[in-house]
Amino acid sequence: MRQNLARLAVSSVLLTFVAVGMSLAESGPQPACPLVPVPKSYCDHGRTWQLLDLEQTAIAIGPQATEPERYAAERLQAHVERRFKRRIPILAEAALPDAVRQVFLLGQRSTNPWLDRLCRQQKIESGVPPAAGADSGTRSVPPATEDGFAIECCEDQGRQVVIVGGSNPRGVIYGQDALFDLMRAEAGQVVWPVVSVRDWPSIPWRGRPHSVLRQHLVPGALDAYLRARLNFTDVRDDPNAKATNVFPARKASMGFPAGVPIDADTVKRMVTESHCRGLFVYGTVSSGVPQDKHDKVLETFGQLSDLGVDGLWISFDDVGGGEDAPELIARVLEFGQQRGMTGRQIATTPPSGDYQNIDTPFNRRAAQVAGFADAQWFFTRVPCQADAAAAREIGLRRLPGWWHNLVDFGVTGGFLHNGDVLVSLRADDRPAYVEPQPLSRGWHAPQYDKLRDADQHTDHVMLWGVVGGWPEEYQMAALGIWAWNPAAHDWDQTRRAIYRYVYGPGQVETAWTVDDKLVELKSLFHLPLWRYEPNKGWPCRLKQAADRPRALALIDELESLSRDLSKNSPAESAIAPERLESVYLEPLRTTLVYARKMTLLEYPEDWAADVEERLFDAFAEGDAAAAEQTLTPARARLGEQLTRIAEELQGLKAIDGYRKHWESRFPPLEAWKGLVDQRRSAMIGRLNRLLKQGPTELFPYKAATADDVAALFADWERPPEGKTLAELTAEDWLRPASRWRGAFVVGPSGLGGRPSVALAHPARIPSTPGDYAEVRAELPAPKFDSRLLLDACVEDTRSDNQWRGYRFMQLWVNDQLAWEEDVAPDRKGRVWVTVDVSEAARAAAPLKLRFRVEDRRGVGNHLSVTFLGPVRLREGQGQQ
Repeated sequence: MRQNLARLAVSSVLLTFVAVGMSLAESGPQPACPLVPVPKSYCDHGRTWQLLDLEQTAIAIGPQATEPERYAAERLQAHVERRFKRRIPILAEAALPDAVRQVFLLGQRSTNPWLDRLCRQQKIESGVPPAAGADSGTRSVPPATEDGFAIECCEDQGRQVVIVGGSNPRGVIYGQDALFDLMRAEAGQVVWPVVSVRDWPSIPWRGRPHSVLRQHLVPGALDAYLRARLNFTDVRDDPNAKATNVFPARKASMGFPAGVPIDADTVKRMVTESHCRGLFVYGTVSSGVPQDKHDKVLETFGQLSDLGVDGLWISFDDVGGGEDAPELIARVLEFGQQRGMTGRQIATTPPSGDYQNIDTPFNRRAAQVAGFADAQWFFTRVPCQADAAAAREIGLRRLPGWWHNLVDFGVTGGFLHNGDVLVSLRADDRPAYVEPQPLSRGWHAPQYDKLRDADQHTDHVMLWGVVGGWPEEYQMAALGIWAWNPAAHDWDQTRRAIYRYVYGPGQVETAWTVDDKLVELKSLFHLPLWRYEPNKGWPCRLKQAADRPRALALIDELESLSRDLSKNSPAESAIAPERLESVYLEPLRTTLVYARKMTLLEYPEDWAADVEERLFDAFAEGDAAAAEQTLTPARARLGEQLTRIAEELQGLKAIDGYRKHWESRFPPLEAWKGLVDQRRSAMIGRLNRLLKQGPTELFPYKAATADDVAALFADWERPPEGKTLAELTAEDWLRPASRWRGAFVVGPSGLGGRPSVALAHPARIPSTPGDYAEVRAELPAPKFDSRLLLDACVEDTRSDNQWRGYRFMQLWVNDQLAWEEDVAPDRKGRVWVTVDVSEAARAAAPLKLRFRVEDRRGVGNHLSVTFLGPVRLREGQGQQ
């Protein structure tokens, strides 16, 4: 296994075909190719063959067939039986009965003499470039390639022979999948077009390393890797990692901890199951360790090598570079050389900070270690020409790899799973349902049009995330199908191919509609974040109660569609019935059960913040009676809602924690005075820490200095001209109790030597829509002749004009919104805000003012500080 996969090219190269009697260019208009991914060369010869009676048909493999070739034959047999209810026998080519008139001949030329003879007799040559007009990709056939396959239909001694030839054992597996995809039911028969197909991967190494070892071994998971045309994986395990509500037990993101006992039986089983499918297996060890643990790293690599892994993955990753990393790397490479593991059989993840950037001191030093420049280096950067050049510049001798994190960007939570990492929120950890996620949902939001030439800039890619494991047929295909042929990739066609395989050709439109409507339904809800406790989108609840009828109508539609899939897809699906039910159909049904419950439930989030605000105001004003009148009915309402929620959402994680969270927010009256003090003290602590930060922290989007802080206040002494009639200072604004919700902070600031009111939100703390900070003041309305103008000095730390539409500054006069602006644009030259308050002053005295900063949309990490300086009334001229 190791020797076969270590070579850059195998001895039996990709089969390429020359049609007898006419070139592909002469064959006339071509029917649309039904295969996804689109093969590099496809020719439909304008006729079909149909599957003969079973006693006349066989799948034949060669006498020296490898284990993956036997697996390929079994896969084709299983696929045809599941979808078409025809079980084709698998026979050795020498054992075919005379009655067999139709043969699916699988193998390599080196393992299958019959296939080799046909290649010679039928002028099926190797290394012949495609005929004009036949290439559906952008590359000519390479002189030698791994994982390539070819399909050809020919006659031999009175038999129909469908050749599925691979350039290596995996190529045979990929080829039989393509052949199966060509088959269709027609008039009670199984038919397929007579075609010439040749295909090979644009990106040679395509993988699924994963942090939870046991999830690879869920029945059908590894099969899904091969279906997605992946060719490598790894083993990682940490027996000391305990299960949480977010992560599964034994999760080993960085690899095996050095020196920790290995579960040899499970690792051996994983290696064995992978090898029978032709998968290359790395052993991954967390290598960012102190120098006194270097021996333990080597010991763990040695154990993994003894258990049969094909390569060594030196993982620094988020734990950092450890001590004397170059020395450790050199020792691992020396060990690998002793075990016959060099070049691509060595992989690495640089430390955090170095996997995001290629040209760093760590990477330059590591690249100088003899032999390490030939390893597979994985970075989280989207493949591009500049990065390929950067890799060469630091000394790497192959293209940089792409570690694609399908987390942190756009993978939203659902009714049974959290966001980003996709872990089940069912108490029994059974799968949730999640629609296929495109690559654009991961780090850097890569768009497919920008990835068309990725194979010129990387030659090894992998998918990370999807921590629950499922749904492999969806998510592994998202990476693997793209990586096979980025130039011709079509996401919509990929979705259809996934649905066709999982549910059957007749269910594609139903499955498509299910996912589109599920996305629409989820858009109406607050959804659980990655770390969803306490109370971060979980349990799911409607964003607006007014959307309840719409949500229920969508659920009705989805339940009808789900029933259709449950009824029809078992007869058409290509995957095992048990897997279809456990990973797709049952999770979808259960998703809709809980979606309906969550739609109908009432939650304290819908009213609690307003009640808390009234309570805080009552305590701030010393009105205990008003506080009690507010709290008593609120606690009763809360108890009823929490009881109902616990009853309806049995079987889900963290519901008890949700209940405790809300009970702690509404304790008996005697505890509230302490809560009020604790809340204010915590807020003031956040404010003080924030204001003590330096310029680079206050302006995280640029390389800031003290001059940037000073510039905020440069125009404070340049108010609009006119006679000042009254003025408010920071002290005046802060005399009434300030109000805030969420992580916002509010209080006095002396930054820039200017007393002001700071209304801010710290970095790295999420907010929810409606979170705010607010100060209030009253200002007697002076006498004026024609117009009364209010001038407010307002500045904030954001000038980058990013994240528009999230956070807004507001000035309210007598409960009417007088001015509003997004914090995003630069306020240079616009520090003084002027509003006409003439009518407000005539209608009521004094003027009741509120200044507020509010999040209209929730944020995850968005520091901003708004400074409210002098506020003045002046007499204006002319008409209003």
